Amino acid sequence: MKNPLRKRYKRELKKDWLKNLSLFLILALVIGFVSAMFVGNESMMKALNGSYEKYNTEDGRFQFESELSSDLKENLEKHDITLYEEFYKDCSQDNSNDGEKDATVRVFKNRLNVDKACLMEGKLPSTNSEIAIDRMHADNNDLKIGDTIYVDGSAFTITGFISLPDYVCLYENNSDFMFDALSFNVAVVTDEAYENIDDNEKYSYAYKYDERPANDTEAKEKAEDLLENVIEEIKTSYFDTTIANENKIVDFVPAYLNNGINFAPDDLEGDLSMSYILLVVFVIVIAFIFAVSARNTIHKEATTIGTLRASGFTRGEILRHYLFIPSWVTLFAAIFGNILGYTYLKNVAVSLYYNSYSLPTYKTVWSVDAFIYTTLIPVVIMLLVNFLVIVSKIRMDILNFLRGNLSKSKRSKAVRLPRWKFMKRFRLRIILQNIGGYLILAIGLFFVVFLLTFATAMPETINKYQKTSVEEMFANYQYVLKTTIDENGNEIKTDNENADKYSYTSLETVDGVRVSEPIGVYGVLKDNDYIKLSCDLSDNEVYVSSCYAEKFHLKTGDTISLKEKYGDKTYDFEIVGIYDYQGALCIFMDNDDYNETFDLEDGAYTGFLSDEEITDIEDKYIVSVIDKEDITKVSRQLKHSMGGMMDFFRVALVIVSALLVIVLTKIITERNALSISMVKVLGFKNSEIASLYIMATGIVAFVSIVISVFLSNILMAQVWRWYLKTLDGWLAYYLSYFSMFKIGLLAFVGFIVAALVCYKLIKKIPMTDAIKNVE
Repeated sequence: MKNPLRKRYKRELKKDWLKNLSLFLILALVIGFVSAMFVGNESMMKALNGSYEKYNTEDGRFQFESELSSDLKENLEKHDITLYEEFYKDCSQDNSNDGEKDATVRVFKNRLNVDKACLMEGKLPSTNSEIAIDRMHADNNDLKIGDTIYVDGSAFTITGFISLPDYVCLYENNSDFMFDALSFNVAVVTDEAYENIDDNEKYSYAYKYDERPANDTEAKEKAEDLLENVIEEIKTSYFDTTIANENKIVDFVPAYLNNGINFAPDDLEGDLSMSYILLVVFVIVIAFIFAVSARNTIHKEATTIGTLRASGFTRGEILRHYLFIPSWVTLFAAIFGNILGYTYLKNVAVSLYYNSYSLPTYKTVWSVDAFIYTTLIPVVIMLLVNFLVIVSKIRMDILNFLRGNLSKSKRSKAVRLPRWKFMKRFRLRIILQNIGGYLILAIGLFFVVFLLTFATAMPETINKYQKTSVEEMFANYQYVLKTTIDENGNEIKTDNENADKYSYTSLETVDGVRVSEPIGVYGVLKDNDYIKLSCDLSDNEVYVSSCYAEKFHLKTGDTISLKEKYGDKTYDFEIVGIYDYQGALCIFMDNDDYNETFDLEDGAYTGFLSDEEITDIEDKYIVSVIDKEDITKVSRQLKHSMGGMMDFFRVALVIVSALLVIVLTKIITERNALSISMVKVLGFKNSEIASLYIMATGIVAFVSIVISVFLSNILMAQVWRWYLKTLDGWLAYYLSYFSMFKIGLLAFVGFIVAALVCYKLIKKIPMTDAIKNVE
């Protein structure tokens, strides 16, 4: 004979359809999102890993001051490497021929041997008027195949969209805090078209090891040895110091440190961990909701369970009965979520990645990990949590079930309440009697509020940085010169009276929260109008920028040590003040002391600061011009990459919050159905009863949300600080009080919906329940 308990499943599903449907939707949405992240992530990672061999990605790169002689190149290749010319020219890109610069485009010859282009769409250029550009930059700027762009004034027709394996993330410089796919572009043209571009050429050489390192540890050792050998070769190859300086290393980036290659896969791996944590937390919260509901049902059906046990039903059969609905709701939610994940949501996840990174083409792979993490593990967690909670109740004696006495304590002493008015005391009693359910509600709301804080603080921090970085700019234009002596041996000068000379170089940290982090060093004239220091500086005394002090916990009187990027020389500086500047990690010193420290001639400088554009210096002497667009590129890129995702995230969290509060409020209301029926008998109206029970839940929800908002802000600030310490640069965390209020309001939306649902439940509870009660 079939187990008669099975006949109850359909009735229970129908009776608790709102609770089960709500929990099903929460689980399906979360599992669908995580499944999509797993599938999209593994598909992308497979494409990236395959691209290293398919497109012959470099093992590293050097950039020299000038082109290497054939003899020097041959000597360098004796150190178990092969060098490949990857010269490029940074040019002005004008998308509409209106004379305004829209982006900087880094133009390469079409690569044939190493770092070969992945053609995403269209074809590679074949004539001198054709160009293939980065796919993500094209998407961000609404450029299509067949459009014409102007590179340094010359017209080029876009024939294809590409992804370069060393520019998967469009970092203009490897030391930049963030890539920039909006105003930075990479492109390939024909050899002849490249030669026709009249711009400063950069002499970059990619290298491949004869024997590729097995891991990053070996890659680090080989890169350090290679750098030492190259420096030594340059020194010994030339007795003439001038010639040696012409071949000095401008930049050296081994592949394992190249953000353009590694940032995307590292970020993809981090997304998987965060997604899995999100899934586990939500499943545990929902498992406890099911467990609380099952406990309430066991209390309500105690005499029935006692009768079944006396009739010969085992504890295992009773346990399996109460585990059936949670496990099957979770299983079906996992199946439905995975269907969403492999279809619609997968495309959402992939589009988010393609919106952020210039990834190669991919093919969807069926992920075993996705099935395990999003199907098996949620079901196991659901069964385990419910088993531990339910088994403690059904282990009671049959007699206790028949008597309806499921309390383990022999005595139950009511908590003495304050001498408040009756309604307040009644609400407090409701809260104390349902403390377990309200605790789960508080935990669930905290998690939702924490995620809402992240989704709100991220764009607000970016907006704050964008505003302050522009306000704190030293000058409207910061010119970096290639040389301060023109071809005739004369000093490069400007008639712009607003221009002030300055010096700049970059060093690296040797200790602190992040070793080898680039730190800018400014040499400032005493009468400088743009960087005003409050006191005169003597030897080795410096000001540090406020963000540098904040990240490395520095204060006045501390001594910092910095070293050369490509060398062993170390410099010690004493901090005499904090300069209020959030734009970059840097220090400021007197220009005379700067020249003495770095063995430069008296009066040497590297550029100009000016509020007005300098027009009387030839472009060939200018390396770069830093203006408002350059300063804000970090915030613009982050807003573009994260903005849409944060909006989607907030909407999803509000829905989850609403469903969570509805379910828990419904459970608490149903648990108190007998009490509600009794107060109806005593003459209370539905509205008065709602003011008791719904208001009690509202008070708990309100207090939980308020506490969660402040705790989440504190916790998020610490998480943000910890995360930024793993990256170069600094972005001070910011969340306004108004945004904290909005977060609380969004989280409280769930209670408003829950109040309407539970008011209907209260109206449906009949007075006969109290009259039928035999106790």
